[in-house]
Amino acid sequence: GLNSPLIEVGASAVAHSKNKVIKNDDSNIEKMVIYSVTSLSDLLIEGITLSPSHPLMGDTVTFNVVIKNQGAGKSAYSRVAFYIDDIYLAFDSVNPIGPGATATKTFTWKAQAGSHTIKVVADSNHNVTESDETNNEKTVTFSILAPDLIIETITWLPAGPSKGDTVTFGVTIKNQGNGRANNSRVYFYIDDSSRGYQEVPRIDAGATATKTFTWIAHAGSHSIKAIVDKGGWVIESDENNNEKTVTMSTLPPDLIIETITSSPESLSIGDWVTFNVFIKNQGSGRSDYTYVTLYIDDKF
Repeated sequence: GLNSPLIEVGASAVAHSKNKVIKNDDSNIEKMVIYSVTSLSDLLIEGITLSPSHPLMGDTVTFNVVIKNQGAGKSAYSRVAFYIDDIYLAFDSVNPIGPGATATKTFTWKAQAGSHTIKVVADSNHNVTESDETNNEKTVTFSILAPDLIIETITWLPAGPSKGDTVTFGVTIKNQGNGRANNSRVYFYIDDSSRGYQEVPRIDAGATATKTFTWIAHAGSHSIKAIVDKGGWVIESDENNNEKTVTMSTLPPDLIIETITSSPESLSIGDWVTFNVFIKNQGSGRSDYTYVTLYIDDKF
């Protein structure tokens, strides 16, 4: 725009201001016309920053938008509009901004996984007459890093438990996502019966955490299941891979009567006889306490 506030127009002069013509047709008398020319503003989006700078899925992200007037004149009242992935989110009112000055506005958004495009438009309501009407918007792209928790392994000691043994289970939780996972819990089940839970601390991307559970072994085959983040406290890129089930069997005993001996070897009627019964466990697991019963001529 023109910067001189006053212009002197002599005889037969023509001055143009916003398509208005002031003309002196009297060639004999000099006239002076004094009028004002307004300097125009020029609004643009100088910067867009976000906090936290590396948001995780589910975080409340605050966008700080700096609007600058790089024109020569003061701007009028205006609005700034905010879009995410080409979807209108909100606007805020902007007070007049002096030449070279800035104003800052903030918008908040609940972070979702993936890559996103942020667009901010100054003077979105077209209330300001500017020297350049084509530079009012700015676009930036950023990504939300999301965790992905899985049960990597379930192990136990002793590796071959017998009935009655105290078995210690180790459950390894891995974050195979790209973002840090906040605190969660891992739940443990045996034969679909809950055995409690353990608190799981934050896990960085690619890292693991291991929690342990104990159980007194019962005979037979058993289903062992662990579920991480059952309550959904951690927002993940994949919510359908949080559990793992394995099968564990206790080692069974196998008792046999290996030998029976008697003493003395030569018997007479009325002698007391001592029988020695040798019981062997030829199975893989330890047996419980049990009884052995002696029969003579099929009589107890």
